[in-house]
Amino acid sequence: MKILIVDEDENAVAPLIDELKANEYEIKRITFSDFKNQLDVFAPNIIVLDLMDTLQDLDGGAGRKIFKFIWEERYYPVIIYSANPNLLDCDEHPFVRKVKKGRHSVEKVIEAIGIFSPVITSVEKTKTDILSFVNIVLRDSAKNIFNASGKTFSPDAILRALKRRIAASFDQPLDEESLKPWEQYIIPPLGECFIQGDIIFHRETKEHYIVLTPSCDMVENATRHPKIESILCAKCKKYTEVKDKLGIPSLDSERSREKLLKILRYGRKENYIPLPPFPDVIDIMFIDTRDLNLIKYSDAKEQYERLLSIDSPFRENISWMFLSDFGKHGLPDRNFENIFASKYKKL
Repeated sequence: MKILIVDEDENAVAPLIDELKANEYEIKRITFSDFKNQLDVFAPNIIVLDLMDTLQDLDGGAGRKIFKFIWEERYYPVIIYSANPNLLDCDEHPFVRKVKKGRHSVEKVIEAIGIFSPVITSVEKTKTDILSFVNIVLRDSAKNIFNASGKTFSPDAILRALKRRIAASFDQPLDEESLKPWEQYIIPPLGECFIQGDIIFHRETKEHYIVLTPSCDMVENATRHPKIESILCAKCKKYTEVKDKLGIPSLDSERSREKLLKILRYGRKENYIPLPPFPDVIDIMFIDTRDLNLIKYSDAKEQYERLLSIDSPFRENISWMFLSDFGKHGLPDRNFENIFASKYKKL
């Protein structure tokens, strides 16, 4: 594993470098001015970043600029290793750690690296697998795509077709253990436009809805405008709002909890579709396919927040459940009371 240390003072990080080398990490120390030139050359897995490039840099401006570049342009796990790490004001993140230089600080940096390491190893393997997979798709699909393009050779069209083939391949089911319930969500949501399966949140009323309008009707970019004026949504309700209709007035007993688990596994209870919780984003909720709302597209952009997207095939399953309820044909009442009055009474 490769660790890039950004610090002007070699002596200040010498004990850390010695300890990392003793643990067989590949280390490179650079100055602030060398950072952008060395980043791609060294290609680190983790960056250990000081904040102050000189004693006069009291606000840690040099380090904060580098952190901003890392966060926005080339994300890597970062350990802020500084005499005053709190000069960097950033949101809490599992791959950003702050360690104050001083007694036992080397051990704390080593501990943070140890926490990062298993995930980084898996990510690096995934990157290798993806690159290999892309090359296989190019090998197997390029000939047919080039033939289909005919004489009207269009590099953009060919690249787009290859991307679609790659994306479709990634949608194939994973040959792994059962998914965790929250894995059916994609967070942050996909793209900039609303898509079918988005869970949206009204900033004032605090109500949640799921978007049912087809994604293609909501595309908005420099050359396209949405085909619709309003977005069809179904309301997502809390357990406390629907518990009686689900026949589960409380979760005090093992039997009632098992009934709820059965609904979650099956994916439906009459007109209610359960949504498992995603920690710190949504609680367990139930889509009510009979509580529909038309939200003006302009209002949706201004008043609602996209929390997450529901991934395939869960998104398509919800769409099918909605259509199976509202797309069915109604039948008139028929009187069958006398059907057994004649020859059928002997059967």
